[in-house]
Amino acid sequence: MNCFFGKILCCIGLLFCLLNSLIGQTDSLTLGFETWNSPPKAPMGWDLESTKLGVSGYRLVREDQVVKKGKYALRISQDSSATESTQGIATYILNGPFTGRKLVLSGWLKGARISPGGFAGLLIRSENAEGQVLAFDNMEKRQINGSFEWEQFSTQIPLLGSVHRVVIGVVLKGRGVLWADELSWGVE
Repeated sequence: MNCFFGKILCCIGLLFCLLNSLIGQTDSLTLGFETWNSPPKAPMGWDLESTKLGVSGYRLVREDQVVKKGKYALRISQDSSATESTQGIATYILNGPFTGRKLVLSGWLKGARISPGGFAGLLIRSENAEGQVLAFDNMEKRQINGSFEWEQFSTQIPLLGSVHRVVIGVVLKGRGVLWADELSWGVE
């Protein structure tokens, strides 16, 4: 009989711990650049070649020398056809629906010689079921340029309406080199 009550108390305790961990939990995802498609064309789940997003004129490649954590980071650099008005973008698409107050994206960036007319940043965009953009930020207003060591940046947008798709990413506009690593995304 005592063993039976002991098992019940243990189950109640485990249930309490499980419920306690779920209350107030936010949906989140850490996105590094450790796993790449073979041959290394893109990190798993990432789009590096979408011409509709303006990748023309940029090289988006696996970096194994300049990394924040792990073996690999993402490096975006311009080639000779890049101008101040073009941009290199790596994107990752998350399908919802999503609920909460805001979407938050953070990640580590390092820049070299990013032109004054350009910028480096994280990108986050929410869309409804029809693909209409509900909220967007690419950090352009912050004018992150020049050269800088690894620094953690973050951006957020409000959850407006019925969000069915979220696009997150890394962007380099203009000339220079941008490294990105250890991105983290969440709903609060």
